[in-house]
Amino acid sequence: MFQSDNPAYPSFQANWRLTGYPYLQLYQEQPYLNFYYQTERSDSRDAIGKAAITRLLPLSTPVRLPACSLVHGVRYSCFNRLLAGQHGCRQQLA
Repeated sequence: MFQSDNPAYPSFQANWRLTGYPYLQLYQEQPYLNFYYQTERSDSRDAIGKAAITRLLPLSTPVRLPACSLVHGVRYSCFNRLLAGQHGCRQQLA
């Protein structure tokens, strides 16, 4: 669900589809919605340590998400455990 504090851009619920790496589709059937994003991966370091950052870059300007930034980060200590198949890591960047 995408929540908005701006009444000009009401909240909505949609689905994600992996169309082919590195592209994702955000779609909804009623009302119709169809946006494409490209994933971009990078590393970042702060006072605590290194993190894997994933950004979703819009391939067009979505009218319903004009100023939306989609970024997710995971600390490397957790990232390495997840890659090794160990679960239970809850440490994420805000």
